[in-house]
Amino acid sequence: MFASHIRGSDEQSVRTHCEETAVYAKENGLAVGVGNAMYLAGLLHDLGKYTEAFNEYIHGSKKISKKINHSSAGAKYLYENFTAETLYEKLTRQLLTYVIVSHHGLNDCLSYDGTDKYQARVEPETNIFYDEVLENSSKFLQEHDIDYLYSEACKEIGLLKDNIDLVAERMKTDNPIQEKTFMYGCLARLMLSMLMDADRRNTAEYMNGCITKRPDMRERECFFKECLEKLEKHLNAFEIRNSIDELRREMSAKCADFAENNGSGVYKLSIPTGGGKTFSSMRYALKLAIRERKERIIYTAPFLSILEQNAHELKNVFGENDYILEHHSNVIFDENTDDETLKKYELLSDDWSSPMIMTTMVRFLDVLFGRGTTDIRRMHQLKNSVIIIDEAQSVPVRYIHMFNVMINFLSCVCETTVVLCTATQPIFEAVKRPLLYSENSSIISDIEKYSMAFKRVDIVADYARIKKDTDSLCEFILYYTDKNALVILNTKSAVQKLYKGMKEHMSEGYRLIQLTTYMCAQHRLDVIKEMKAALEKNEKIICISTQLIEAGVDISFETVFRSLSGLDNIAQAAGRCNRNGKAEHIGKTYIISYGEENVSSLEDIAESQEAMEDRLDRYQGEDLLMPESVREYYRQYFFNRMDVMDAPAQRYDSKYDSTQSLYSFLGSNVSAKREYKKIYKMKYSRPLPQSFKTAAELFRPIEKTNSVGVIVYYGESKKLIDRFYAETDFNEKKKILKQLQRYTVDIAISSKMFRELRESGTFEALLYDGQVLVLTESAYSQEIGITTDYIPLIYCERW
Repeated sequence: MFASHIRGSDEQSVRTHCEETAVYAKENGLAVGVGNAMYLAGLLHDLGKYTEAFNEYIHGSKKISKKINHSSAGAKYLYENFTAETLYEKLTRQLLTYVIVSHHGLNDCLSYDGTDKYQARVEPETNIFYDEVLENSSKFLQEHDIDYLYSEACKEIGLLKDNIDLVAERMKTDNPIQEKTFMYGCLARLMLSMLMDADRRNTAEYMNGCITKRPDMRERECFFKECLEKLEKHLNAFEIRNSIDELRREMSAKCADFAENNGSGVYKLSIPTGGGKTFSSMRYALKLAIRERKERIIYTAPFLSILEQNAHELKNVFGENDYILEHHSNVIFDENTDDETLKKYELLSDDWSSPMIMTTMVRFLDVLFGRGTTDIRRMHQLKNSVIIIDEAQSVPVRYIHMFNVMINFLSCVCETTVVLCTATQPIFEAVKRPLLYSENSSIISDIEKYSMAFKRVDIVADYARIKKDTDSLCEFILYYTDKNALVILNTKSAVQKLYKGMKEHMSEGYRLIQLTTYMCAQHRLDVIKEMKAALEKNEKIICISTQLIEAGVDISFETVFRSLSGLDNIAQAAGRCNRNGKAEHIGKTYIISYGEENVSSLEDIAESQEAMEDRLDRYQGEDLLMPESVREYYRQYFFNRMDVMDAPAQRYDSKYDSTQSLYSFLGSNVSAKREYKKIYKMKYSRPLPQSFKTAAELFRPIEKTNSVGVIVYYGESKKLIDRFYAETDFNEKKKILKQLQRYTVDIAISSKMFRELRESGTFEALLYDGQVLVLTESAYSQEIGITTDYIPLIYCERW
């Protein structure tokens, strides 16, 4: 027998693994119409394990000193045995062979310099024992009708190609071929996700000796109906105390009605700040999921603070349930791996199979475009779903084109409904590569009416351009603060600096609070809860925070000070001022300029400041928060930034030229094809020219490199960490790791803090080994979160 995996004295055969993986892959592909294609990919993905060399390698033979390439043989078999005359056949053959050779991690088809990486993987120069593979797998191949499966796969891919081409034409861009090719690449990533998930799922089940049961459609539908019933009961129990409450109920009812009368598509949900869009959007999503038989609901929030609060609010209604995954950060460091037996940390990584996912924009964008194998694995879970994108204006401007075309693909090809929620709707439909909204796109059409009714704050822009140092800003804040105030700055370092300054200037009786993402999710939630209770008692509080508090957090201050930024941020900050209209007078939100704040390295913030200054130049005393004012701001901001919306590669590495971008790498890749012609003296004729791996390595959804979630000692985390150490059952470990999400702090790998942590001892070994990082108790402050005054690490190594 040829072994695929070994567990103690037991062995899983290559045949069994390939056949069981094929079943799961087909299951993943059915909803998109690629069931046969994925079944074929599953059968052939590990064909290269049918060799004596691999058998000796997996049994630990010292004669085999390096890993065996087992991914190329199945791809080579398809490539050599099936001709590709039509474009449908060419696309089918390349898609299938690409996902097979890449099922342990992304590969480029063409590298940016024109090198044919695809051919090198399908027909490698190194020995893959191909003749031996064919001989040993002949019976296996004969027992499965490969010819039939390939023929059916061509039909499936052909239908999807026709659909993609129509979507690209609808976008009405200058060169629709670029959008077509980009979406062919989206299909490649989707199919790769399906195969990766099937492979890892079967491997995990064998290695852990248990089947990972996923809820079926009946169970999902029952869960959604139960959640909707609880939500309706919760909403009906709300007391109508004033006209604002009545308007909230009215808008929520409109969301419910819209779900009853409109099908899948891409929609806008514009609700004024404080209008209750979390419950309203979830009400819509649940109703649509039940009506359209959607597989899951995915809620994304721009910041951890919003996710923490809204997930907490929703769970209060729905109750704690294993069907709800709150995914904050990747607490397990993830990188591409060729290990034959998947590492324990990868098996513990969540697969997003839960019916309801609550996650951040960063995690969501990583699933769409990131490099990590666990991120890629999750992508197919977006199919046939309802995706709520809360605060849609938080999509990084350099990725707008990639985002738009991917959402078009998900909506039109994968039957996914996408709802973009915000009080300040960006004009995604007015850019070079537009988002294709549905014909009846606005869930709430008369937004101007509600914006006027919800007005409870004035924006004071008189001081927006007067730079103040720490001392003068402290005096300014105290002068305009009567009972309580919220100060929102653009950077964590600025928050720390002003916090220290305010300590020296504070009047007696005031409580000073700092709030940043150096604090774990549960810590921030506890602080916000304490503040809300104190504000209800009219206690004197000044909170200095990063923008984590300005969107989605249900808290109300008498006065707000917002460091100069984009109008969308200012509008969100204003939403924390006189939020429920209880103040005797209309609230005030002051736009300020903090001279100690440096945003030169934060391009998006710097550019949004410039666009806001342009908006203020034309300011004639009108209400800055009205919808037309917001549209005017975005027209200026998007016009200023049109040249970066394709994510120029030069901005990440100077070795790239001005024609190269992440969008081009994931699309037509014209520059690489030009270089290919120089090298090989012929045109590149394959339908997939993408530099998938290169683009993913450059992709950074936030203006940092990749980050890792570090678990901290706060609240209940110590008990959970101890349980994780002591637990031996795989599924229980996974549950504990989910619970520990709330006690993690994301640290950018390129940051000064990370460098200091690394220099504290064995950090390099921990990172290289890909284990779960845990910060020692003394390195976490109950006042400000992570502190680098004392930073040794321990890690979860006791399995």
